[in-house]
Amino acid sequence: SLVVPDLNNIELNVNQSISFPIKIIGMEQGDLCVTCCDPHGQELDLEVLKEAGSALVTFRPLKSGIHKMNVSLDGSFVAGSPSLCLSVNLTEQSPAPLSKRVL
Repeated sequence: SLVVPDLNNIELNVNQSISFPIKIIGMEQGDLCVTCCDPHGQELDLEVLKEAGSALVTFRPLKSGIHKMNVSLDGSFVAGSPSLCLSVNLTEQSPAPLSKRVL
């Protein structure tokens, strides 16, 4: 199984890289697939570094708005996926505050 952090309602900064870990429990093999789409549905470049028992995902939102993060293993979405996170441009006025903020 996979343990993915709750990315829903997290506010990210545009043009700032963000990383999050994924724990892989009891499965050393399997096709881990992570994708992130911007508010216009365009898939972002991201980096997934797999190590024994974990993976580190890094990406950089380029536009303000809701981003959709999908995590799957062997073609099946994991619990909590897809998740939605908001990226904001710090030079623009931020929308209503969210429950969590990643700096």
